[in-house]
Amino acid sequence: MKTGKYRRLVGILRDRGFASVSELCRELGVSRTSIHRYLQELKKEGIVELVHGGAIFSGVEEDKFPSLSSYENREDPLYEE
Repeated sequence: MKTGKYRRLVGILRDRGFASVSELCRELGVSRTSIHRYLQELKKEGIVELVHGGAIFSGVEEDKFPSLSSYENREDPLYEE
């Protein structure tokens, strides 16, 4: 996890275990659509499990995350520092 808001999203889920889409939108300052899109990507990576209204951190250790360098160059507000 290398970039600003994306790292914060994973950090919130890791610290709390669960966060609602509304909480993530408010804390990261992005739209519900963006949160849903990125939670889907995190699900594919095995980092989160999706539940009604939010997501649960899957419990993987940070050094076990798949390579996420492809996220670093995206032009999306979620990835701004």
